[in-house]
Amino acid sequence: MKLSSLLIIFVMLAGMAFGDNQKDLDYLESYLSRQIIEEHQLDPEYIKITLVRNGLQTSDPGNYIIRAYPQVVGVPGGRYPMLIELYRDGAVVEKGTVSLDVRIFADLLVPLENIKRHDILDQAMFEYKRFDITSQTTQYLDSPKLLKSRRATQNLKAGRKVPIRRIESIPDIKRDERITIITGGELFQIKASGKALQSGSIGDQIKVKNTDSNKILTGTIAGPGVVEITI
Repeated sequence: MKLSSLLIIFVMLAGMAFGDNQKDLDYLESYLSRQIIEEHQLDPEYIKITLVRNGLQTSDPGNYIIRAYPQVVGVPGGRYPMLIELYRDGAVVEKGTVSLDVRIFADLLVPLENIKRHDILDQAMFEYKRFDITSQTTQYLDSPKLLKSRRATQNLKAGRKVPIRRIESIPDIKRDERITIITGGELFQIKASGKALQSGSIGDQIKVKNTDSNKILTGTIAGPGVVEITI
């Protein structure tokens, strides 16, 4: 047989062996992925798990009973090591450590177009876009409910994630706004003109200035343009 023919056969056999080995690795990856998803009740649509390091010597883990033990505590995210025990006939045949990469995704709201500071926000201005949030520590805009009666605190770029801190409630009273100051009890009520020294929403306490007496007071926002002073 010619050397070239022997070389072709060798390459074919090596390719077949690689293909079988890859199938076994795929089986191990799939098995461990199912275990992680079921144990932590994760949504498989938003999880991607990849086997990145295999410390097992055997090339056919699918022919054994597999028991896997996480080496970290908590919900997986990022690098996730597991101790693997392979059993046959009730006895441990091999132990080894594997490492998986666990990616977590989420659908977040992003602006369709650039939004300017203090623009009033509306659901029609946004669309959903999927992001990898595995290492995310900041809370981002993910629900239309968070847009109700909100405005942007700074410019927001189209297609970018929006940190929650970059939106705020639309204030019922704005700083430097002319307001009505009310005080009194059940039997009487006194009204005075004033100016808000701070912005806020109903229920917030803010400082105001009585424009008649120039006194600085602290009161509670009772409604748009109205601050109540308790005596």
